[in-house]
Amino acid sequence: MCTTEVIVVRPGSREARAVLRRAPADRGWGGTPGEGLALDPAFAGGTLLGKRYTLPDDDSLEILATKGGDGALSDGTTLLVPKEAKPLPASD
Repeated sequence: MCTTEVIVVRPGSREARAVLRRAPADRGWGGTPGEGLALDPAFAGGTLLGKRYTLPDDDSLEILATKGGDGALSDGTTLLVPKEAKPLPASD
């Protein structure tokens, strides 16, 4: 369903269950989706290559997308959000 690949940069301060949403459960990780199957629209926001993702309320979990895809990353049913870049210091 989705071609996203990730690296867990920081596992989080709690028992995070970061998962890439996919369907169906009976499909193996290396298999191909069956006819007529599609991503859950609630988890089809996509994942961008090179972006770091975190929970909206807890940035101790950090996941780096090494390959983008159509599926969204989540911790259970909570969608992960792209982490904002830190501003660089001004140079005068």
